[in-house]
Amino acid sequence: RCSRDWSSDVCSSDLKKIISKFKKSDLGLSHYDEIAEHVERHVGEIDNVFHEIVSDLVHIDILIIKPTEDEPNYKLVTSGMSDKPMNYPKDWEYEKKEYVELIFLLPGDWDIKNVHDEKCYWPIRLMKMIAKYPHIFNTFVESGHTIANENYPHFAESTEMSGALLFEPLNYNEEFKSLKTKDGKTINFLTIFPLYKEEMEYKLEHGFNALLDKMIENKVSFTLDEKRKKVI
Repeated sequence: RCSRDWSSDVCSSDLKKIISKFKKSDLGLSHYDEIAEHVERHVGEIDNVFHEIVSDLVHIDILIIKPTEDEPNYKLVTSGMSDKPMNYPKDWEYEKKEYVELIFLLPGDWDIKNVHDEKCYWPIRLMKMIAKYPHIFNTFVESGHTIANENYPHFAESTEMSGALLFEPLNYNEEFKSLKTKDGKTINFLTIFPLYKEEMEYKLEHGFNALLDKMIENKVSFTLDEKRKKVI
């Protein structure tokens, strides 16, 4: 089914053909080249890009690394969330990681190009929502934070998941976790991991480490499994 108009996105195997008509400052792509180079160095070759045609606040592209024999899953990475700093409280006493991009792992058989079917598109929609969330609400996100659909509606008919956990990438080398840009920014990368309502509530009551222990105990894969067993 096609529940929404996704005409603001286009799937392109050659982003340069699209962005050559625009100034990078207009599109908010100030660190696209550096992010893409960083991703290809530490994650894999970028095969495709979901390029955002219509943008609000920040311009979010989704870099797609296709499955390989050694890494049989899709890896999706945002570019653009870090173009604006997130807003921390004035009395924040810890390190401020103001610039963030996101990574999401999908199964190798995911119908990645089917942007007209919500059952296929919802992970990309979720990435865009989280990427714009701190800029819309003038706040910040960090490792250990959770974000939920209001009143916990499911992300799609194909899953009962309704929230997401953010944490530092655990299955990549240390160099991938942050990128120092030429203009002096430090961009940190966070993994998106979808959660069930019960897992969201458990994390809110017991904390991030307790939920992470449950995930490890249950040998949960960080690649999306819409029908995985709940860890709670």
